[in-house]
Amino acid sequence: LCRPSAALLRLPFAERDVFIDHVQTPAFVRQQLKRLIERAKRQGYAIGIAHPHPVTLEVFKEMLPELKRAVSLTVASKGVAFQQG
Repeated sequence: LCRPSAALLRLPFAERDVFIDHVQTPAFVRQQLKRLIERAKRQGYAIGIAHPHPVTLEVFKEMLPELKRAVSLTVASKGVAFQQG
């Protein structure tokens, strides 16, 4: 319903590519962040969403150097611009 509602209201819309932490284990969050990196490399951008759960924050802190080397991090509104084409 989000995409048609945004179109009806003429609002920019973007859809997430990877949900990072719907399983709360360090191994799963690491795997999802790696999926996000691969998706970004493949399509030129990727939007990930997560919650501020302790395990998520711990893995983000651990993987931040790798993320910064692999991709450019930006705010979600920039992802909207990519998906709008």
